[in-house]
Amino acid sequence: NEKKPGLTIKKIDSVTGNPLKGAKFELWVAKDNTEDGTYQKLDQNFYYTDENGEIYLDKLDTGWYKVVEVDPPIGYTLRDPSEQTIYVDNDNILAGREATQYLIDLGHRRIACMMGDHSLLFAGDRRSGYMLALAENGIPFQKDYCLEIPFTPGTKNEAVRALLSRPDRPTAMLVSDDILASFLEGQCREMGISVPGELSIISFNNSLFSMLTTPPLTTVDINSLQLGIAAASQMISHIENPNLMATKTIVPHHIVERESCAPAG
Repeated sequence: NEKKPGLTIKKIDSVTGNPLKGAKFELWVAKDNTEDGTYQKLDQNFYYTDENGEIYLDKLDTGWYKVVEVDPPIGYTLRDPSEQTIYVDNDNILAGREATQYLIDLGHRRIACMMGDHSLLFAGDRRSGYMLALAENGIPFQKDYCLEIPFTPGTKNEAVRALLSRPDRPTAMLVSDDILASFLEGQCREMGISVPGELSIISFNNSLFSMLTTPPLTTVDINSLQLGIAAASQMISHIENPNLMATKTIVPHHIVERESCAPAG
């Protein structure tokens, strides 16, 4: 809570104590507009921290505000615990680890990962889970097997095509989002690579895209509806009980098996 025009939120790495620069957060903001203490939702948007690790919410006049973070990074906190914002998240490290283990259990050893912008912290966490699963199974991590590409990659991506053209190309790939996985399937079709016969693909979100692709995607369901319900519930609870400590809610995930993964040949 802040009682001043505007709202500044400072983010730091809780391990190193350094400012968290250029990180992306989804924030919900509500304001106490009335004498009876009820709150009105003002904004739901994405914000980036600046070079000082700060997010400044302007256009806020004097008053009391509640802020909820949705899908923030695990392992980061506010500098002053008394100013912690409430947040709701998946355990994206665990999700990445389990998705990669799913591919390993199918017999795959040459497993690549394709992630979106690493400033999106959930993508970085899923990549960390991927690396953890490889290490636990004695599979060497190959840096050139990890691609970072835009969430709107266009019709072609040279890095993807180069990876899929290698003599030691991967037999499976972990992809951070159903949209990117749909794009990857399209690249495979153009290159004559069979999914899942020659490349197994597992992605995240269980969105409509995962059901409409050919073949339909095996994907990690992050329970996006529950994420929204939990965020709203936390905001209401803290509005009704302003003295509650800042809370952290982890929403469970599960793998939905479809047709984009097969045992290694």
